[in-house]
Amino acid sequence: MKKIPLKIAQTYFNINSENEFCVGKEIEKYICNEEKENTINFKITVVDEFYALRCKFVMNVDERMSVFKSEDDLYEYRIFFNLITKEPCALYKEVGENSAEIVLLKRYFEKIEINSDLLSYFAMEKYLLKDGAIVLHSSFIKHNNEAILFTAPSGTGKSTQADLWEKYSDAEIINGDRSILMVESDEIYAYGLPFCGTSGIDKNTRAKVKAIIYLQQSPTNCANKLYEKDIIKKIFSETTKNLWNEEYIDMAGNIIENLAQKVVMYEYSCTKYEDAVLYLKDKLEVV
Repeated sequence: MKKIPLKIAQTYFNINSENEFCVGKEIEKYICNEEKENTINFKITVVDEFYALRCKFVMNVDERMSVFKSEDDLYEYRIFFNLITKEPCALYKEVGENSAEIVLLKRYFEKIEINSDLLSYFAMEKYLLKDGAIVLHSSFIKHNNEAILFTAPSGTGKSTQADLWEKYSDAEIINGDRSILMVESDEIYAYGLPFCGTSGIDKNTRAKVKAIIYLQQSPTNCANKLYEKDIIKKIFSETTKNLWNEEYIDMAGNIIENLAQKVVMYEYSCTKYEDAVLYLKDKLEVV
């Protein structure tokens, strides 16, 4: 049995398989040989054909994934579909509180590489949530050793602002598309994770959060500080959520409410030029 141990934020995972696999470069930086009592264990199995599941349908999330529950409602299953053939190609199947099996259809996985695409089958956001962490759709930069997170719906300009800060203010882009947020010792920290959309930028590092910036495009720059009620709405709208699971929605809500009491957040209408960096830097100097 081959094993790879990972640490993402403060959550530990073991990936096991009797099949040979390689590890993608973007995953190598998350390998960690520390041991933890509540480590999540995943077993990868490759099959020629899927077997029948005794389960109940919950919902079609999108054309890529459908969710089921075991007959006793204890465990969740996710079936993933190939977008070209529309055929099921992978199965996430919980077998215990901290363990799951990832079943891969052989004709789609002749070679197994542990990379960000494969990890998207592992429901990792569920296990991060149990450890008090949420995944925020955001561009994560580090400036003066503090995290600034640009969040907004896709296409609003998160990557553009991150690039501007890298170019004009010596910021380091940690992740172009996602960040993990959690409260530690009454402070908010952001972590990198091995999912970064099309940006290709993901670094395994941690930084105390200076501010979260909710972006809007504008011909001029204007930043308005948000308060708890609006912070909750904005963060919740851009958080990875399991909408079919009321328990996890409640858990995410509680974490976000805690974050909202501590975080500095601005709604920022801005240009896509250097002046957007200068304006926001002035605002954040007083934070």
